[in-house]
Amino acid sequence: RALRCSAMAVVLALGNPLLDIVAEIEEEMLTRYGLELDTAVQAEERHRPLFAELAGLPGAWSMGGGMVLNSVRAAQWMLQQPGTTAFAGCVGTDAFADTLRDCVRSE
Repeated sequence: RALRCSAMAVVLALGNPLLDIVAEIEEEMLTRYGLELDTAVQAEERHRPLFAELAGLPGAWSMGGGMVLNSVRAAQWMLQQPGTTAFAGCVGTDAFADTLRDCVRSE
């Protein structure tokens, strides 16, 4: 289920793709998962349910993320020519991987 380019890409990047989930939450959710506002943490097993919970919130939306993928997205926007950028990275086989592929395809 790999994404394919129909023409030669001008920019090729390799990296670790991330799925950013954006949602408004209550402070209680931070407390429940042992998180603090405006910080970054390495996800642990106890955080696993958080992702589905966030994705299911009203108004939540997802986008491709990670430093390399964000750079490719910016390059694609600047070049204004479909298919001139390409990205390769590994994802799992779950619904979040499908969402990430859909996000990348739509840009």
